[in-house]
Amino acid sequence: MHVVHLIRDLDAASGGPSRSVPALARSLAAVRPEVKVTVIFQDRGTTMAIDPTQEQRVRFLPVSAAMRTSSLGEALAKVHYDDPVSVVHSHGIWSPTLHRAVRRAMAFGVPHVISPRGMLSMACMGTKPVRKSVAWRLYQRQDLQRAALIHATSTAEREDCLQRGLRSPVHVIPNGCELPSTAVLQRRPKSLPVSDGQPFAIALGRVDPVKGLDTLIDAWEIAAPRSWRLLIAGPGNPEHVDSLRRRIANAGLSELVHWIGPLEEGDKWAALRAASFLVNASKSENFGMAIAEALACETPVIATQGTPWDIVERERCGWWVEGTIGGVATAIRLASAKSEVQLREMGQRGRCLVSKQFDWSSVASKMLACYEQAMR
Repeated sequence: MHVVHLIRDLDAASGGPSRSVPALARSLAAVRPEVKVTVIFQDRGTTMAIDPTQEQRVRFLPVSAAMRTSSLGEALAKVHYDDPVSVVHSHGIWSPTLHRAVRRAMAFGVPHVISPRGMLSMACMGTKPVRKSVAWRLYQRQDLQRAALIHATSTAEREDCLQRGLRSPVHVIPNGCELPSTAVLQRRPKSLPVSDGQPFAIALGRVDPVKGLDTLIDAWEIAAPRSWRLLIAGPGNPEHVDSLRRRIANAGLSELVHWIGPLEEGDKWAALRAASFLVNASKSENFGMAIAEALACETPVIATQGTPWDIVERERCGWWVEGTIGGVATAIRLASAKSEVQLREMGQRGRCLVSKQFDWSSVASKMLACYEQAMR
């Protein structure tokens, strides 16, 4: 079997898929070594979430840089000519570049799997709605209808697919999450704007309107003890970052809430481990990698009902609340009132949850079964 993954880019600023897709590719190759795995992506010359040159089991092909072509579809054609492709798995929708590559796969008669990656959610559909309405009529609906199957990372995302009237089979397989080693967890984070021993919460991910950071800042203002700090970590559009900074300043929180920018991989794990809890106030998430990563670090989480993480309440490792200022504020009060020992006990239950339900080997095995079904 030769599986080709298509993704628009692996930029660090692109969020979860830039990390989860390479991790899935590695896991597929590890679970079944005879499977060939290729990842084709656009190299934009920006900071990538991974270093493709360090990959051993998976072939990473940046278009233009490695193949002197400007098209994912042309790159796919060359790969298929050299080593026939069994399944094409594309990640994300709405991109004309991905659409053309999908049509190239169809022309070859290669079965195609699509992961919408949250791009059919109401929150996403509300961004640039006119452009998406046109794209839906021109090509996107047809691409999804012609897919051998659609991969959703949560039952909520499956509902998004069904509400759009899609007839292709939808399989729910969550992302996996690696468990950082003890050595990684013991690493000290880079200099953070907190004093030694000072409790802090962290919000990790793209700084984007859909992430609900405005709600989080407002909730923090009314609920958090003045001795606590909130760190917002991740890349973001400069205009939106400036907007949040003004909101922080206007609320008189400049000494309490800090945007610290993107974190390198090692610093990310260290910061998650050092935090008392993570807050994800997103309006919509198809999965929420930062939530899984925090739990893997034994750090409890606050997640809104715009995320598919109701399980954190059942497993007593976090709070799943309404994505309102009041809902998030209530959770912040509850979390900040817990002792360090109580929070760590919650976090330990969270790590057990990730170990049992989000193991990459299990995820890869389920995905391989989907590919085999698509090939029938």
